[in-house]
Amino acid sequence: MGTFRYLCSALLLVAATHSSALALTDKQKTQLKQARQSMGLADGEMLKRHICLWDLSGRSGPIYNGATNLRIYLLRYNIDISLEAFTNEGVLVASLKNGHCDAALMSGFRARHFNRFTSSIDALGALPTLEHVNVLLRTLAHPQLIAHADHSPPAFSVLIREIATDSFQAVQSTLKKETQRIPSHWSVSRHEDEKQGYNSLMRDARIKLRDSQYYDPTMLNTMKRIRCSLEAGRPECSQSIE
Repeated sequence: MGTFRYLCSALLLVAATHSSALALTDKQKTQLKQARQSMGLADGEMLKRHICLWDLSGRSGPIYNGATNLRIYLLRYNIDISLEAFTNEGVLVASLKNGHCDAALMSGFRARHFNRFTSSIDALGALPTLEHVNVLLRTLAHPQLIAHADHSPPAFSVLIREIATDSFQAVQSTLKKETQRIPSHWSVSRHEDEKQGYNSLMRDARIKLRDSQYYDPTMLNTMKRIRCSLEAGRPECSQSIE
């Protein structure tokens, strides 16, 4: 669907989660310049795109409001975007498919229609802690990651990986802040044997969904290896089912 759509989605994630102004590093500026050249854009040529966002609260929601600042910042890099909020994610997906949106920010559930590999990241119980998520992001940011060169020129691929990884630090800060607001009486402690039971149930669910072509097997295996690298004693680590 075009390399720039993926870049804009990554940049939107940064803007939606950072409270401070978006600023690319010198290295990322160089990467962006190389990417523009690979697209045949002249220096100073403005690139315009229409970006669609899924936000349950529409134009008054946190995702849309966070992204509105992005247009001003991207103008520094000769990128001019317009934003549109969707409260119905199904309508957003249809608008992306019919070309109305140049890029779209959506949930993993809907993203699986475009990329089953990355949309499988939210598989049930596959990443039990933020530490697991961090390891996965570092893994995906590695260069050995395979992509079609005609869809993702090297300069874009590297830039997108770095921006997406960096942005998650802001996501974690937001999650921790919101978690502190949850009353303690909502927390539930589980015994170790109960945890193992839940882990087994979620693993069985992941395998069934993998076999039904819902989850991507390569991504599931990657996340299993991450779980076992952090917790080698997990029962699943001695099995090759997932």
